[in-house]
Amino acid sequence: MSIALITGASSGIGREFVRQLDSQGFHELWIVARRKERLAAVAAECTTPTKAIVCDLSRTEEIEKTLRPLIKNAPHPFSCVVNNAGFGKVGRVSQLSREGQMTMVDLNCRAVVAVTHLVLPYMDTSGTLIQVSSAASFGPLGGFAVYAATKAFVTSFSLALWAELAEENIHVMAMCPGPTESEFSRVAHEEGKSPSAIFDSKYAVAPVVEKALRDAAQKKRYSIYGKKEQFLFHLRTLLPDSFIARASLKKIVGISPSHRRKNTPPEKTT
Repeated sequence: MSIALITGASSGIGREFVRQLDSQGFHELWIVARRKERLAAVAAECTTPTKAIVCDLSRTEEIEKTLRPLIKNAPHPFSCVVNNAGFGKVGRVSQLSREGQMTMVDLNCRAVVAVTHLVLPYMDTSGTLIQVSSAASFGPLGGFAVYAATKAFVTSFSLALWAELAEENIHVMAMCPGPTESEFSRVAHEEGKSPSAIFDSKYAVAPVVEKALRDAAQKKRYSIYGKKEQFLFHLRTLLPDSFIARASLKKIVGISPSHRRKNTPPEKTT
């Protein structure tokens, strides 16, 4: 008997993980997200007994108050954990809100470490930990700076964990999808702004998750869907970081690196 835990389960990649894991013989599914109604709707679709846990993982106090006691008192070990919760924002660092960017770091990095640390003592000795990163983690991306940096953290963290947990027979894999059909593109852009060109072509979510589960079963360290993303993964070692950062700025934001923005006064603090 075992449990599968999926964070960010109310939509997109997380919801698809729930759908596919529902048929894989787990005794329970534990699904985590901050939107109660959407989470309940996902749980209602499952045939496996499902615990819907409403928790804003960007807030450390909610993790401690809500998630910690549940994991500590889980009736069965966790044999599959999918750390999927996260979001991104497109734009220059100077033009995006500081609060939004810090929340991105909290959810994409701090929450991943917190959930991983909480669940590890209660994982099955042959368990699998899937950390949902991004193809954006392959290099510094101008116009997507904080998001790409948070996902670079997740990818690096995953590979280090893979080495640390190998002796315990717990497999860790970084899932690095490219643009996928989900709410990500809408959330990534500020209201009223047109989506950048990087979101023009999106992969269907089902095959992306299918490949991730297949790659995890085959004990791969990375799951990278799409020939373009696989090419970029290998190309990252050949191109200088400065080229990647400048080229991505024009592609993502639509402004050349030489563009000189108007000076803006520093943000007032109280």
